[in-house]
Amino acid sequence: HNKKSRELGTKQIYEFIKELKAAGFVDIKVTGGEPFSRPDIFKIISFITQQGIKVDVSTNASLIDSQRAFRLKSIGVDMVHVGLDGHEKKIQESLRGKGSFQATIRGIKALVKADIYVRIGTVLFLGNQKYLTEMVDQAVGLGVNEIAFSILKPIGRMKNLSQLTIFSYKEL
Repeated sequence: HNKKSRELGTKQIYEFIKELKAAGFVDIKVTGGEPFSRPDIFKIISFITQQGIKVDVSTNASLIDSQRAFRLKSIGVDMVHVGLDGHEKKIQESLRGKGSFQATIRGIKALVKADIYVRIGTVLFLGNQKYLTEMVDQAVGLGVNEIAFSILKPIGRMKNLSQLTIFSYKEL
């Protein structure tokens, strides 16, 4: 990686993983940004599993195809958590960006076909809060193992985006 990047290099990551193992860590969650945008991500995941550490990956699955899914299975990934916030294109893309829906669905299907444990992570917001049943039905139809819902609470730069603000906890 270039010197301007704040990302660790592959060897630095290996050293960090060794330190985590020595400290007694037994699980590591690989997340990002998008972890599969790193050219060395499969080497890193493989290194983690070779240390006897369980690994789960958090991704939007847009860069996962059949070959990559089966490669993840072969190197021992325990779970892949995929962000999917809508049962239809319009809802998903309002939060995750144009073109994200089909790419994510394609990635989920590849992961399921490779027999990897898949959890869909859905952020609840005004655009999808009325479609819980449809989202669960979609998850079942895709053959995933689990769906987890979380509530969006805009903070930082998103704080004033009232169009995203969801119902209050009291309404749940």
